Amino acid sequence: MAKRKTAAANPPLAISGTTLVVGTDVLLRELRDLIYGAKERVTSSVNTLLVMLYWEIGHRVRTEVLKSARAA
Repeated sequence: MAKRKTAAANPPLAISGTTLVVGTDVLLRELRDLIYGAKERVTSSVNTLLVMLYWEIGHRVRTEVLKSARAA
């Protein structure tokens, strides 16, 4: 019995009017890389925003509560 080729194993991917055949392992690796890259950018953005938040809190406490005075 001969094995049948299935189109589902390597579905075509249309990009800019051309059709490319991408193996599922390559496709999954590229999708995984996209997800990890997005997570890294989100983490970096959150860290930046937290630093800005804490700086603003410290600044407000120093100017409004302590009246910019230093401890004795």
